[in-house]
Amino acid sequence: MLDRALFAEYYPFNKINGDFLPLLLEDMVFTELERDQVLFDSGEVRPEAFYLLQGQLLCEYPDGREKKIKSSSLQSRYPVGDLNLQKRFRASVVSPNARFMHMDSTLIDHFMVWNGVYEAAPPDSPLKTHRDYRWVLGLLKNQVVRLLPRGHVHELFLALESLPVKAGEEIIAEGDPGDFCYVIAEGEASVFKCTANGEVQVADLTRGDLFGENALVSQEPRSASVRMASDGLLMRLDGRQFAALLKSHVVRWLNPNDVVQQLAAGAELIDVRPPGELDSLACLNVPLEEIREQAAHLPRDKPLITCCDDGQRSASAAYILATLGFDVYALQGGVRGLLRLL
Repeated sequence: MLDRALFAEYYPFNKINGDFLPLLLEDMVFTELERDQVLFDSGEVRPEAFYLLQGQLLCEYPDGREKKIKSSSLQSRYPVGDLNLQKRFRASVVSPNARFMHMDSTLIDHFMVWNGVYEAAPPDSPLKTHRDYRWVLGLLKNQVVRLLPRGHVHELFLALESLPVKAGEEIIAEGDPGDFCYVIAEGEASVFKCTANGEVQVADLTRGDLFGENALVSQEPRSASVRMASDGLLMRLDGRQFAALLKSHVVRWLNPNDVVQQLAAGAELIDVRPPGELDSLACLNVPLEEIREQAAHLPRDKPLITCCDDGQRSASAAYILATLGFDVYALQGGVRGLLRLL
């Protein structure tokens, strides 16, 4: 673990409110390498920002230039290489050993957005006076939020409303229309689904978890109920704002012509309708209700395209798969247009 005062000397953490530094430091990963081990190779894309804490690195550029970075230098207070950019040089350890701290660069970038929103917020803002801000880190780690540009992340935080809740309180009910999605700022919640044998608990939610968004994507009734397991505080986002900030950016649409081109290039088409609604379209069938459970069996080495009758369920499936890290699109307008084209 790094001393907090020393941590505050590294960029951009020296620009962040000191109250948040312990939270970030707790999430930081520390790694040690030995002489001649490579931190990253030329052209290699790494999602993390690396900081040299101890030792020396040799940076070798394509044009033959070389440069050493020492942990005692001012340059070591900045990430090795540029954040979010493809590394253009080879960096290897030239000291007996070297120690690094590293964190996802998108997370750092988005946390800087949060810090700016927090600093500019008035004292009575729902974003202030929280006992704990781990929910912010949890929200920013959400795969959907990670896909958002800085401007959308800024708007997301500004749009959040606070909602104090009590243990046992039902936040969303299975079968109800979707109106809000929620982030747990404090407390815990449980997810329940109705089955032939009665209601069963299917998941637990804790600080930083986002829930209730699936019904906003699909515009279908809530697929599960969520009740608080303890007293707590939720941050909620109105459905219209959700569509503007999250859904519109995360769910990527393709028209039938583009789908045909993608399929010819090797993409996988997935029909998310239940078996009773299927027609003559020959493709992989994974009903929307099973998409999360079956995700482990779907290919990750090619784009996926979800489809259904009208696009609503395919949008929901694409959203879920995007949260799981898949390269996924939704067919616009439903399968009939695609069948006519084929």
